Amino acid sequence: MKGSAKIITWLSLPLYIPVVALLIVLYAPVKPLDFSELVLFQIPQKVKAILLLIFTLFYIVAPGISFLGLQRMKVISTVEMEERKERNLPLVIMLLYGTMLFFLLRQSDPQNLLPEAIYAIIVSGVCLNFTALIANYWFKLSLHTAGTGFLFGFVFWFSQQHDPPLIYTLETILICAFLVFSARWILGKHSLLELVSGILIASTQTWLVCHIFYG
Repeated sequence: MKGSAKIITWLSLPLYIPVVALLIVLYAPVKPLDFSELVLFQIPQKVKAILLLIFTLFYIVAPGISFLGLQRMKVISTVEMEERKERNLPLVIMLLYGTMLFFLLRQSDPQNLLPEAIYAIIVSGVCLNFTALIANYWFKLSLHTAGTGFLFGFVFWFSQQHDPPLIYTLETILICAFLVFSARWILGKHSLLELVSGILIASTQTWLVCHIFYG
């Protein structure tokens, strides 16, 4: 049981979540309700590949290297950051990478040709990082369940802007959220409050940020 829980934990690392969100945005066969907006599914494959590469570099590769460096310098004991006191600097690093990515894309896109959903992933992710950083001063919010909550909140917002709605995708995310929740509980990494608050805070905040800033 614990072996399966560990596998689920590694497969659901928060670093992966923005890239998963981008994959859904780029490959979901849906059309925007606002006909003036770009149909993301029809973006050229070359552009999709570039966006995925950039997101992978900023959300997985660069943070992963940074965390390994922190581990080698003994700033953190493991890249899983199980201790609450070890999380502040990695959360700041993630916040900075997200902010850098936002301004990089804005500079590269002066005419605002990129769909708002791309920016919504980044902005809501930065906001969630900031919230997790603040919460970390009081309790160890589950970043794994927060990751699934972020994905659900974002896809729920995205689904509201498109047709047909992504019902099956949302159901799949909920199943994954339950598996992640169970895995972290089985491994004894968090209290019930930390697990539940991760999902609820992340999903609610992400939807609100996307709705307020991007309609």
